[in-house]
Amino acid sequence: QVYGKKYENRLAPIGSTIKAGVMPTYEAELDIDLSKPENTIQPLHLDAKPFITRINRWGDVISKADAVDRETLLKMSTIWAAYYVMRESELGSLEPGKFADYVVWNKDYLAVPMDEFQTLYPLMTVVGNKTKVLREEFAKVMGVPAVGKQAKWNFVEEKPQPVDLLKGGGEI
Repeated sequence: QVYGKKYENRLAPIGSTIKAGVMPTYEAELDIDLSKPENTIQPLHLDAKPFITRINRWGDVISKADAVDRETLLKMSTIWAAYYVMRESELGSLEPGKFADYVVWNKDYLAVPMDEFQTLYPLMTVVGNKTKVLREEFAKVMGVPAVGKQAKWNFVEEKPQPVDLLKGGGEI
C-alpha cells in the first residue's frame, strides 16, 4: 500500500533468496505467561504461513513468486539454521549421533490443507532427549501423565484492519 506493487518483491524475498543460493532461516519465540488462565496463544507456525501462501495478514497476495513449500519452511527452521550456527553435524536433522530435539504435531504438517493450517499444534516437544511438553490429550493415549505447561490454543487468525500509513495512522 505504501510503496506500490513495483516493490512488492522486496518484502521477504525468500524464494528469490533460495534461488540465489542462500539458505534463509526461520525461528519464532513465545513469550507469554501460561500460568494465567486468561492467556491463550496462537501456534507459532502461523507467523510463517505467509512464506507459504504469500498472503499478508490483511489478505493481500505479496510477491507470489517468492513462496516456499512446507518442506522448505521446515528446513529453514531446522537443518539450514544448524548450518548458520555451524553445528550441522550435531543439530538440525534426525540422524544417529545428533541431538534429537523434535516435535510431534496433532496433524500431518506436510499434508494438512492450508485452510486448516492454523489448527496445527504440538502434542509433544522433546529437547535433549527430555520431554519438555506432553499435552494431556496425547499423554492419555500414551498412558502416561502430562508434562509441562498446557497452553490454551487460539486457532483464530487475527486480521488487523488495514491502515493508511501515508495518512498518519498505524505503525511502521
